Amino acid sequence: MSLDLNSALDTLTPNVNSKSGPGCGIQRILDQLPPETATKLLAKIDDPSIQASAIAALLRDSGYHAHDTSLRRHRRRSSNSGCTCPR
Repeated sequence: MSLDLNSALDTLTPNVNSKSGPGCGIQRILDQLPPETATKLLAKIDDPSIQASAIAALLRDSGYHAHDTSLRRHRRRSSNSGCTCPR
């Protein structure tokens, strides 16, 4: 039996949902915020001189469920050990 490899390759599609789990909690928070606030928060998250624990505490005090480990992982997005959110 001969397989037409060229045609068979056309049937392969990317796995869009390759990660299991609820997704990024930080991105969910960013999605809930007004654009100006989300941009400001993302700039603070991306600033390594600001402690993730301070950002998480501020978010919790504002009524959001956030943990410093989630923030540190989100900072490492696009790396092998980081968040799956695009940079």
